[in-house]
Order: sequence, then C-alpha cells, then structure tokens
Amino acid sequence: MKLIVALGNIGKEYANTRHNAAWIIADELISNTDNVKTKQEFKGETHTFIINNEKIIILKPHTFMNLSGQSLVMCMQFYKLSLDDIIIIHDDKDFEFARLAIKLGGSHGGHNGLKNIIAEIGSEKFARLRIGIGTPENNYKIIDWVLSKMNTAEIQQLKNLSDTVLNIIKDWANNQNINNLMSKYNKNKRKEFQNE
Repeated sequence: MKLIVALGNIGKEYANTRHNAAWIIADELISNTDNVKTKQEFKGETHTFIINNEKIIILKPHTFMNLSGQSLVMCMQFYKLSLDDIIIIHDDKDFEFARLAIKLGGSHGGHNGLKNIIAEIGSEKFARLRIGIGTPENNYKIIDWVLSKMNTAEIQQLKNLSDTVLNIIKDWANNQNINNLMSKYNKNKRKEFQNE
C-alpha cells in the first residue's frame, strides 16, 4: 500500500490558491483515473485505486494546512504504514512555477503543512514531491503570495502535471525506490531549468 498526501486548505476561499497546488494536481489525477473509491475519513478525504496490484491512497487532509499531520497520522496508524510508504505533495515557493522535484527528508523550509507533519510523526525522513509556485512578486508577503489566486493559464499548467505525477506513482508502485525516482524525474526536469 502507498499513501500520497496532498496538502491544501479546504473552503471556497482557498480554491485555486497557490497553497492548494497539490490539490489541483491530485484532483486532476483522480478525475482521470478509473475505479476510484472516495471516502470521508481520517479528518480528510481519501481516494483509493489500484496500480500494478498495489493499493494507492490519495489523502487530502481537511484539517487546514497547519494541522495536516493529524490526518496523516490517523491514516498511517489505521493502515500500519511506515515512512517508506508515504509521499507528501506540497507547494514550494522556492521553485519556478509548475516545476516538479522529488526530495527525501530535510527540513520544513517554512512550510506550515510540512512543519506540522514533522511535529506529529517525529521525523523529517519522508519523501516529498515539491510543486513550484514561483517566488513572491511585487513585494508580496509570503503568506499573501501562497494564498493568492492563480489565473486560468496557471491552473491549467498545474493540471498538465498530473500525468507526470501519475507516472511517478506508477513507478513507485512498481517498487522503484525514492532515490531511483529522484534520478529519473529530477534529472528530466533539470534539463528544462539549465540556468539554475
């Protein structure tokens, strides 16, 4: 079993904000996947389907961003999952918009969702799929930037990433480890960002 936790904030006022980039991608992936079973549980919403004979759960915590770890811990405990069984999908203000990168471990980098998850599970040693939302523009404060609304073109750019995210999940379900996924997908993305 594999657990993908997409971080975001529930409520219409947060729809299409940069902080909800992970939800936009997850929703697009779910809507294009067959035989998905959806439930309200673990203080959130789960979407379950099968890939390569592996049960995949996408969890969208409904606890708001800064309490995301509560939902994750409930799900992990129920299914007796280890840290090796989870990937957290989250927005990243330090990346170019719509860039994807896989990371294993590390600090929360100021992200309140990650900060709470680390506090709740007592470890930083979990995989993350980082989604670039661009750096703050026009003297935006960080909180105002991450909660700013995206335009239609930006939302579509994120939705277009869902195929790549699904391929990552398929490879992971096919027993590729995180280091292999980083080598495969991060290398491919770096070709598009040669001026880093």
